Amino acid sequence: ARKAAEETAKLKAQEEAARKAAKEEAARKAADEAAKKKAEEENAARKAAEKAAKDEASRIAAEKAAKEDAAKETAQKTLTDVARKEEDDLASEAEKRARNAVDRDYPDKDAGSEAKRTGDLEEES
Repeated sequence: ARKAAEETAKLKAQEEAARKAAKEEAARKAADEAAKKKAEEENAARKAAEKAAKDEASRIAAEKAAKEDAAKETAQKTLTDVARKEEDDLASEAEKRARNAVDRDYPDKDAGSEAKRTGDLEEES
């Protein structure tokens, strides 16, 4: 009877050890799954942060390019405006010189021209 009781106690101890090992294995598997899930979440968060950083860098680069284009356009417009003004000034000056040459070459055009021509002749003498 004592031997049977020892055998029963031994079997109960083995069963308890097997249950404990099964619980430990289940806990280890659960911990592994949790760690795996956490690593996946961290990886997804890192990828999302990298994408956001790339998107921000692209947005900043596009904004910078747009500002540079606007500055170039403004500079080109300014140069065009300056060139146009210079052309207008030169044309105005040429027109003024042509009128002066006509007035000098054809002094009888109006009454004041005679006095002017006479004054010019006196200066030449």
